[in-house]
Amino acid sequence: MQPSIQKRHRRKQRGNAVIEFAMLIPVLVAMFVGTWSYGSAYYIYAKLESAVRAGTRYGSLTTYDAASTVAYQTAVQNMVVYSDPGGGSVPVVLGLQTSNVNVSVQFMGSIPMSVSVSISGYRIPGMFTSPATLVDKPTLQSPFMGYYLPS
Repeated sequence: MQPSIQKRHRRKQRGNAVIEFAMLIPVLVAMFVGTWSYGSAYYIYAKLESAVRAGTRYGSLTTYDAASTVAYQTAVQNMVVYSDPGGGSVPVVLGLQTSNVNVSVQFMGSIPMSVSVSISGYRIPGMFTSPATLVDKPTLQSPFMGYYLPS
């Protein structure tokens, strides 16, 4: 190519990079936001799984007093929400409350056999989408291995 033709060709392509970048920016931003939103939801769900696991473990190993089942249920709920059976002020996951934690004890006759803990009604926030509401997820069941005090 002659030098004058090369200069004209370069002048025509001078703005191409800017135009291509301007067309690609929305796609890149959408991919970044989507990845961040998915990662954030996954992180919150993983923390909830860990909290349910800790609460189920505590419930299966602690003493079950048939005379005070409410105290047992409250202690397991506090263990899930605050990582402390006595309660606390800062939840493991922002917005989690004891009312979101379901605790059920399965009996064989009058003896507790297993403990099941799940989370319902908790809303995982979405950045541009509506929040996902959990219904009995995560859930975990463990055999009861603690002491039983009949009433």
